[in-house]
Amino acid sequence: MNTPLAPDHMDAPLVPDHMDAPLVPDHMDAPLVLTASALENPSIEIVVDAARRAGFDALSLWPGAGYGATADHRRVIEDAGLYVWDVDAAIVWVGPDDPGSPYFEEAPIDDVFASAAALGARAVNALMIGPRGQTSLEACARAVQIVAARAADLGMLLTVEFARSTAVADLHQANAVLADTGAPNAGILLDTWHHHWSNVRDAPFERVRAIQLSDAPHERPVDFPQATRHRREVPGTGAVDFAPILSGAPAGTPLIVEVFNGPLLARHGITGFAQVLGDAARHVRNRPIESA
Repeated sequence: MNTPLAPDHMDAPLVPDHMDAPLVPDHMDAPLVLTASALENPSIEIVVDAARRAGFDALSLWPGAGYGATADHRRVIEDAGLYVWDVDAAIVWVGPDDPGSPYFEEAPIDDVFASAAALGARAVNALMIGPRGQTSLEACARAVQIVAARAADLGMLLTVEFARSTAVADLHQANAVLADTGAPNAGILLDTWHHHWSNVRDAPFERVRAIQLSDAPHERPVDFPQATRHRREVPGTGAVDFAPILSGAPAGTPLIVEVFNGPLLARHGITGFAQVLGDAARHVRNRPIESA
């Protein structure tokens, strides 16, 4: 990927401006963010058009698909009245025997941060990975400190996503890591799919700074990795209990709709699926208020 040079950011504040702003009154004002990967990463013009028509406020973009490779991408997004909430994801190796980047399909971390700068993203999402059984939460906290400082240099938030397949497995561990970092611009990204299957129900949500919305079936899929990548369900149609998450997280926490489901995308088309996701996200967002 051809990555642009990052703009001059030496005077950027340690904590992004939007972190200092008062939290909005309730979750009905939480911004709705569309993950371009749910649409299988079409051109930025197609993503923006679908998001705008479906009533989204912002985008979550995957640098590996080339988003942010040219200055035109940010212009197209902002001309439509949208912004980039985050780029997803920076993969950070923790522990010994680092095989070197890239680790998965994600872009190298330098490209991720260059994309974030070019797009004017408000956050960078990160996952900690390492050799199974050889990564401590203390080591994860040190790694988060380093990456959070890099995000702070750009005036951005760093979110840390947990999943059983990573070095930070669940919300308890994510809270411990974030408490240990002390980084004022770092918080947790809670993916409702991974949180649901973690079976953790007693961890606090105060450190959550973004929520990825998708639903899950009532029974754990036999091929869990395949379901994670291709068979997530539309929010509000499955077994996930969203109310405790939305009511426990800080008011105004962005809701990032991340539903990977090829058959549904094929059935509805890009614009139609974005509309389905937008309608579902609004229903889930407003439900805790309606039932309060």
